[in-house]
Amino acid sequence: MSFMAKIAAGAATFALASGGLGMAGTLSASAATPSCGIHCDNWYTQKFGEHFVLDDIYGLASTGNGLILYQASNSDPAEDFVNHDLGLVSTLHSRHHGLFPQGFIHTYGTDKAIEIQYEPLGQNSNLCVGTWPGEAALAGFKIRLEACGDTNTIFVVDEADASVGHTPQVPNPPPSGNHHPTTYTPLITGTDTNYIDPLVLNYPEGNPTDLPRPWLDVEPLSTFSHSSNGSVYDSQLWADQQGVLR
Repeated sequence: MSFMAKIAAGAATFALASGGLGMAGTLSASAATPSCGIHCDNWYTQKFGEHFVLDDIYGLASTGNGLILYQASNSDPAEDFVNHDLGLVSTLHSRHHGLFPQGFIHTYGTDKAIEIQYEPLGQNSNLCVGTWPGEAALAGFKIRLEACGDTNTIFVVDEADASVGHTPQVPNPPPSGNHHPTTYTPLITGTDTNYIDPLVLNYPEGNPTDLPRPWLDVEPLSTFSHSSNGSVYDSQLWADQQGVLR
């Protein structure tokens, strides 16, 4: 169960490796299927645009299921995810002392923390986008569904490395018409321990149509060597579209 859902259910605390934790935040709105309605968000990369969105590879609400990008559809419940805004990292830490190490707070304290929960057809799965539980992520760790409510399912929105750009032109784009400038941001894992080259949500080599489907992972934040302004790899820049995909 996510941080938000636990509060809604009346649970004051729950166990973490760093101690008990209960927190509140603000639920954002959007969706992939009508059943998920206005409560879901569709995540996509700058590299592939909104034509390919975050997807549970097997469509099952099961711990350890890998996460991929898949063709956007308003009839695919495997694309139903809900953002939970947990507030600033520093505020989160002050409410729940010991949640993050001091280096993490010093580096990301003014950034926003979120959880991305899987809710197929609008049903709370108590599973979130994350890395292996109970340990700090390493480069190459696969992104998977894990029990919500620990640092491995928290992501930090890295506004300092955000990029503004247009979504790529793709064949048969979704009729949302979202071709206006979009802000893309890296998402840093909540277990990060390298504050110079943080580990961020990453789309690996390959394409969403490849078989087997490439699983998302975490990799060090990287910039294009030819870029004059230090532009982050477009496979590490993320945005989310709110509203039912049509």
